[in-house]
Amino acid sequence: MKREFVGGIQDEPGEDNAGRAPQEAAQSDPALRESEGRLRSACNLFESVTAGAETIICAVDRQLRYTYFNQIYREEIRRLTGQDPKLGHSVEEVFAGMPEQRAIVVREWTRTLRGESSDFRVEFGEPDRYRRVYSVRHTPVRDAGGHVVGAGEVAWDITEGIRAISDNIPGGATYQNVTLPDGTVRYTHISSGVERLFGLSAQSVMEDSGNLRQLVVEEDRPRVSAAEQEALRDATPFDCQFRWRTAAGEIKWVHCCSTPHRRKDGSIVWSGVIIDITARKRAEADAGARQIRLAMALEAAGMVTWEWDIPDRSIRYLDNIGAIVHGAPVEPSCSLDALMADVHPEDRVRLAQALERTSGQGDPFECEYRTRMADGTYRWILGKGKRAVVEQGKPVTVLGLTIDITERKMAEELQRHRQRLESIGRLAGGVAHEINNPLTGIMGFAQLIATGIDRNNPLAEYAWGIVRLTERVAAIVHSLLIFARHETQSHSPADIRGIVGATLALIQTVMPHDQIAVEMDIPGNLPAIRCRSQQIQQVLMNLLTNARDALNEKYPEGNPDKIIRVTARVFEKAGNAWVRTTVEDHGTGIPPGLQEKLFDPFFTTKEPGKGTGLGLAISHGIVEEHHGELHCESEPGRWTKFHMDLPVDDV
Repeated sequence: MKREFVGGIQDEPGEDNAGRAPQEAAQSDPALRESEGRLRSACNLFESVTAGAETIICAVDRQLRYTYFNQIYREEIRRLTGQDPKLGHSVEEVFAGMPEQRAIVVREWTRTLRGESSDFRVEFGEPDRYRRVYSVRHTPVRDAGGHVVGAGEVAWDITEGIRAISDNIPGGATYQNVTLPDGTVRYTHISSGVERLFGLSAQSVMEDSGNLRQLVVEEDRPRVSAAEQEALRDATPFDCQFRWRTAAGEIKWVHCCSTPHRRKDGSIVWSGVIIDITARKRAEADAGARQIRLAMALEAAGMVTWEWDIPDRSIRYLDNIGAIVHGAPVEPSCSLDALMADVHPEDRVRLAQALERTSGQGDPFECEYRTRMADGTYRWILGKGKRAVVEQGKPVTVLGLTIDITERKMAEELQRHRQRLESIGRLAGGVAHEINNPLTGIMGFAQLIATGIDRNNPLAEYAWGIVRLTERVAAIVHSLLIFARHETQSHSPADIRGIVGATLALIQTVMPHDQIAVEMDIPGNLPAIRCRSQQIQQVLMNLLTNARDALNEKYPEGNPDKIIRVTARVFEKAGNAWVRTTVEDHGTGIPPGLQEKLFDPFFTTKEPGKGTGLGLAISHGIVEEHHGELHCESEPGRWTKFHMDLPVDDV
């Protein structure tokens, strides 16, 4: 049914017309009367066109006094402010009890009266009472001369539309609650998404806020409370991620954002949104777990990934480089020059050339080199990489992988060592065959001569001398065969005195040449040990050679202290009998800081080219394979003792 308006608004039954006096007085001005007539006609026309559309319409003059409003506007103002507006009342008067909304409305009306159209959104009402959201458009009203004489408003209630949107936020919900001065929390709005999130109806939360707040996981409550206090203190938005337990007991991660507003009565209004981020958190956790597993796999494989910035000449390490390449934590990036400084001097040129071919020509990078660890030892590294990024025709980045191949290199060197021993064995076998036949004849003829002539004949003494010398040569050949033979048999009982004697027989011609005396103090009644004799002889040979080098370094010429002493004794450990064989020299000694590294692969104190750094490492491995121990005592500048402890054969 179409409604007609006379003087601005249809009066309700029984209402007087006192509110019209200001309007009628204002009509004494013909120009104003004409403008307001046009505005009223326009409003009536718009009202008839939008009938049933719940459109809110009003108009004001330049003093912000109402000159027109429709019935819908009047009803909304009554619900929002509790007042009954009249024509001629000022906007400031009607909204006196709502200072924030009054400030917004007055500001927008004033802008329109300056000739500007205005579109804005405003919320009216209190959170704990009737509350609505409106989309508003203000338009200036002009007279025949184009002067602004008033302004009109058209507004639409969009509250339900906003709620519909908030109810359909994927994996989320909107809310508004009020924290009263006594600490009581009351929800004034929460969208239906709360049921999808936590299994609680919006109505149950509105009736009892504790239903929702008590579901925050207990461990996270202090952090949530601290974030709320920080938002209040700094007047900043509340932004926090925490866990919430659903009504069914499921744990969910949520991201909660809201803005606090402190009212004059001391209460605090929080308006915000809650988003379910459980899937994201799980994805982050899975990604973190994959990263950890990858890092563990890289570390177990002795691998490191890196990125080389070619223009900056810097290396950026992407994972656990410190433990693998340097043996200690390092900065995540370093200069190429700093990296080269740790590379073994013999390998620097080769590494630099390989890097240059990759950066300049785009060749795949692959290079084996040695790098110094934090403790001063060297490890073998295999570097592989490819040029990945080229900008404006110039190479920028090389991505690569670093692999610790020290164990592989040690195994290769050990294999080469065994192959050399096998070659020596084959050579010694051939030499022994060629030597033993004539040696047997020489020995036989010498014995015939010695036994066939008178004992007092000087030739008899010469003959027996030949016999003794040939026996000595035969013993040396036999010891060489034993030392060089590649043994595959299992451990068997052996006499340590015999093993030491056979080893000394091999080097007894070398030591006098260096003016070194070798003393052996080993009782003949020591219990047997279970071992591979050739391998234990190899260990002793290495220890004796190192002792000889230390003595020659300290005493280039002869000296009374240029002595190597080999001893063996029985001792008891943990209730079991052991045999300790000690090789002692009075050479240069070993500093304490180096004693811990003696058995590390490729560690050597000798000049480049004079030692591989594998002798003691291999010896240590052999002794451990025999369930024994190899350790060192030393006083720098005075003496060194290497102890080889092997368990007694108790079978």
